[in-house]
Amino acid sequence: MIAVRLGAAREDARMWEADALLNAIFDNPDDDTPRLVYADWLQEHDQENYAQFIRLQCSVAHCKMWSDEANDLWEQIGRAWNRLAEEWWPATVDYWPGIGSPRRNYCLDASHFHRGFLRENIPIACENLIKYPEHWPWLPTPASSIVEFTDDDDMNRLASVTLLRRLRTVRFDGGFGEGDDGTVSHPRSSHLNSLLSSPHLHCVRVLDLSGVALERTTADLLLTLPNLASVEELAVRFEGEEFDREDLVARLAAQFKRVSTVTTRVFNGFDTFDSALSIPPIVPEGELPF
Repeated sequence: MIAVRLGAAREDARMWEADALLNAIFDNPDDDTPRLVYADWLQEHDQENYAQFIRLQCSVAHCKMWSDEANDLWEQIGRAWNRLAEEWWPATVDYWPGIGSPRRNYCLDASHFHRGFLRENIPIACENLIKYPEHWPWLPTPASSIVEFTDDDDMNRLASVTLLRRLRTVRFDGGFGEGDDGTVSHPRSSHLNSLLSSPHLHCVRVLDLSGVALERTTADLLLTLPNLASVEELAVRFEGEEFDREDLVARLAAQFKRVSTVTTRVFNGFDTFDSALSIPPIVPEGELPF
C-alpha cells in the first residue's frame, strides 16, 4: 500500500512539473527557451524521441527555406518522426479532420507540427480531443479549432476533460450543408450547450461560435453562465429568424468587450458573412521545404 501511494505521489509530481513547463511554453509562444527546457525534461523522463523532435523543429524554424541546413534538418525530423509515430500509436494512424469544406481526413505527420507542437490551424475533432490527451498532455493547445461535435454523448464526455482549462481561444467549426435549393445551413449551437457549461472552460478569452447557428438556449447560456465570465471576445452566427437580433447583440455587447456577428446568406451558391473572429493560420513563411 505504501509503495502504491509513493508511486502515485511521484506520478502527480511528474504531471505537475510537466504542466508547469507547458504553461511556460504557452505563455511565451515566440520563445524557444521554454520548449528546449521541456525537451531536456522529456529526455530525463525517458522520452528522448519527442525531445529530439522538439529541438530539431525549433532549429529548422530559424532556417532559410530550401537551404542545405533546412533540408538536412527536415531529413532528421523525418527520421525522428518515424520513431515518434510508433510511440504515439494509434494517434498517428487515426484519422484527423482536414482543413476546408468538404474536409478530407488525413493521418498526422511532422509537417502538421511547428516547433514541436500541433499547429494551431490544425482542426481537432471532438473524438480526438477525448482520446489523445493521454498521448499528448499538451492537447489541447491554448488556441484550438474544434470540429465534428454533433454527438451529444461525446460533448458530455469532453465537458469533463480537465485539460480544457488550458484553452484561451477556441473556435467551433461545424462546417455546413447545402440544400437542393442552394440554401446553406450550419450545425445548431445546442450541441455545444453541455460543453459551454463545463467548469473547465473558465480561462477562455476568445470564444468563436461563428461556425454554428446560434439557438436561443445557447444565447441564454452565454448571458448567464458564470464559467464564461473570462470571455472578452465573442463571435456568433445568426441563421434564420429566431431572434430579435438587435436586442440580443445589445445584451451580448453589455456582457462581452467585443462581439462580432455573422449572418448566413447565399450568393451564387456560396456562404457569405459579415465580420467574425477566427483563429488565424499559424504557418510561418519559409519553414516547410515542400
